[in-house]
Amino acid sequence: MRRRTNAACWAVLLSLLVPAMAWANIGPKWLGDRTAEPLGLKGVAISHENLTIDLRPLAAVQPVEVEAIYQLNNSGPAKKLELLFVTGVTGVSDFEVRLDGRVVQTRNSLEELVVSYVELPRSWQPPDDMPGIDFEVCRSHIQRRADETVTLAFALTLPPGHSTLSARYRARAYGDDEDCPTVTWLFPYILAPAREWGSFGGLDVTVYVPETWQAKATPALQREGGILRGSFATLPEDCLALATRAPMGPDLQAELRHRIWWCVALLAVAVIGGGNLCWWAGRLMGRTCVGLTAPRTRSRSLATLCILPLALLMAASWATLLIGSWYLAQQWITGAFAGQENPYFHENYFLGHLCIFGLTLFILPIGFSLTASGDQRALEHAAQRQKPMNRAGGVKS
Repeated sequence: MRRRTNAACWAVLLSLLVPAMAWANIGPKWLGDRTAEPLGLKGVAISHENLTIDLRPLAAVQPVEVEAIYQLNNSGPAKKLELLFVTGVTGVSDFEVRLDGRVVQTRNSLEELVVSYVELPRSWQPPDDMPGIDFEVCRSHIQRRADETVTLAFALTLPPGHSTLSARYRARAYGDDEDCPTVTWLFPYILAPAREWGSFGGLDVTVYVPETWQAKATPALQREGGILRGSFATLPEDCLALATRAPMGPDLQAELRHRIWWCVALLAVAVIGGGNLCWWAGRLMGRTCVGLTAPRTRSRSLATLCILPLALLMAASWATLLIGSWYLAQQWITGAFAGQENPYFHENYFLGHLCIFGLTLFILPIGFSLTASGDQRALEHAAQRQKPMNRAGGVKS
């Protein structure tokens, strides 16, 4: 859905998460020397790989769950292998490797070796651009910094014959904007390191997505309800690129309209109510100052002295009330997406920011004037009441 919804037309009131990327697969421990053959791997074949990626946690803005199961066949004697699992920039957690059901000790390779993106083979790096739902290319904005690279190294002794190696972890997806109020989640999974093994016997991919969400995969996968499946005799690409997005359905659009009107009402109350507060605060101050001194001739000068700081305070309070209401309106509208707004959604509020800024500059002198007018009005009423009293009392010289 490339066109913005009715809610997006309310640019004055509209505004994802940008979470980081993650990618992974198992290859030989990389030391930067591409010309050397990886020791020990050429005699080991990947008979089959089952890759399962669960994107359903994205509906609650939670990390993606990934599990890769490798069926290995070691045609020679037992081999001690040192392997490297290349992961994302940030957001990788609960990483676990098992060999035939036994947990394998893992460690962060940065403790012994700084591995930067430029030192890894290019095919092991995530693509700079990924396909989205609507766009052929989405900018991934990957941070290629060595000090932020997360790689996990582990060593194992692979017995002769058949073995099962599994890796499981959780990682955050990357949110992108495709001119839709909802975020497009991008998740790449690097397949290229599997080519470093002796042979590769096939790949089965299963991707779970929320039932009603849009989804796209490159290479293409067949969709059945909330499941995307694909089977490949060889590695189809260096990277499996996934994109998914919550649709702007009628329920969400109706909820947005409902919240927008409530926010308009809130801002109207802030504007009208703030002005009335300034007026009545001035009148209260005027009455108070009149009662502080008996001589009528001194009440006006005392009131003028008292009203200046109050008028400034009330004008600032009115502006603060308006800005606070605008902030609450943004939060209320954005909350309708439950975390699924696109990462540039706040740009829809730009016009609203300008309007609120201009209105704030306008109401500051208005608030001052209303407070002073209320004070003046109170003094006039007090003076009018004192005149009949003086005539009735027969004031003598």
